[in-house]
Amino acid sequence: MSYAISLVVPFYEGNRYLDGIIKNFNDIKDNFLMINKEIDLELILVNDSPHVKVNVELLKKANFKYKVIANKKNFGIHYSRVIGVRNAENNWIIFLDQDDELEVSNFYTQVKSIDDCDGEFGVIGNGMYEYKNEEKKIFKNEKIATLSLRESSFLKIRNLITSPGQCIINKKLIPNYWKDNILKNNGSDDWFLWILIKNDGLRFKINDTIVYKHKLNKNGNYSNDYDKMHLSNIEMLTYLEKNEKFEKKN
Repeated sequence: MSYAISLVVPFYEGNRYLDGIIKNFNDIKDNFLMINKEIDLELILVNDSPHVKVNVELLKKANFKYKVIANKKNFGIHYSRVIGVRNAENNWIIFLDQDDELEVSNFYTQVKSIDDCDGEFGVIGNGMYEYKNEEKKIFKNEKIATLSLRESSFLKIRNLITSPGQCIINKKLIPNYWKDNILKNNGSDDWFLWILIKNDGLRFKINDTIVYKHKLNKNGNYSNDYDKMHLSNIEMLTYLEKNEKFEKKN
């Protein structure tokens, strides 16, 4: 069976990460060949810093398809992800930050999991994140992973999915409300997406394998900037309150 995945990467002054992105995806493609599996990888690089041109010479090293899309100005991460989705050829999407990476040897388990995703939104994989120069599991145990499947957890606790990079999602099931109502403040667009899809009754599967590595980058990781994250959260709540389909849970 051949798998077709589009990897959407919002890009902001990110040429220093480009070698790593290409190597990561090249290695994934090579690993699939080693295990006699086929994968159609498509990279969609959305340049949200039009004042800095993408080093397209580096992209010539890629053994996969790619597109470079330039925003007319800095519109933010949510806008860039939506543009990426609208230009994706494949039906399965991964949103990846420019400085994060997929776990090469385990990535097949994430892709294989979509075989049983008929009618489901996608798969949440486990991963590692950097914390005080150490690497820790995103989901420490099965109980925490299970919480990420419940809508109430996202409404009453917090966004339990560290990054959309640990997820593979069905493009056809991404809510139009998420694509049409863009958060201008970076930080909460993925939380916004999870709440909307769960409100629609769509489900995730859990893949407990480590498939993703989240890096904390002080220069570009807005989840660590609490003031900006607060503004993004307020903006998200404003849109949710305007959404007639959103059912507030007690």
